[in-house]
Amino acid sequence: MDIKRLLYDESGESLIELTMVMVVMILFGATIYTLILAGSSAQRKIIEEKNAQSEARVASSYVSVRLRQNDRKGAVVIVPTKEYGNAILIKGGGGLETLDRWILWSDGELREFIVDEGQEPLNEPGMYSRVASVKGFDARAREDGMVISAVSYDCGGETREITSEIYVRSGLGAP
Repeated sequence: MDIKRLLYDESGESLIELTMVMVVMILFGATIYTLILAGSSAQRKIIEEKNAQSEARVASSYVSVRLRQNDRKGAVVIVPTKEYGNAILIKGGGGLETLDRWILWSDGELREFIVDEGQEPLNEPGMYSRVASVKGFDARAREDGMVISAVSYDCGGETREITSEIYVRSGLGAP
């Protein structure tokens, strides 16, 4: 076998040129694949962060709306609990509205429980409505009737918090 014949065929093209073109094409393809992979990873991270922030905003807005809807004398109470941290209790208004609403954080979710007046919430499936998936929730009351709610969420491995202050004009109730 002749080496010259192996490297060059009858048309004048060489095996070396063909190999070089294939190597360049493979490198180009690998570069494009790496860029697409990095871009999709960055996009996925941004979407996850925006979803977490959106869930936290929904939770914060929900608490604000519920407190404003139920702004009547003694209806809003901040109740410290062992299992759930500080929870918001909105007492029934009497008459047709005899149900209490509990807003609390459990198992990575802000939840609303609707129970009979004076009852504690039962943390069992079907006994609550999921408001939003968030990392944490806390509620505090000031003596002037201000309710401060803080919803925390995860943003790229960093915990962030959305805080809102709602003034309960009619006054807070006693726990």
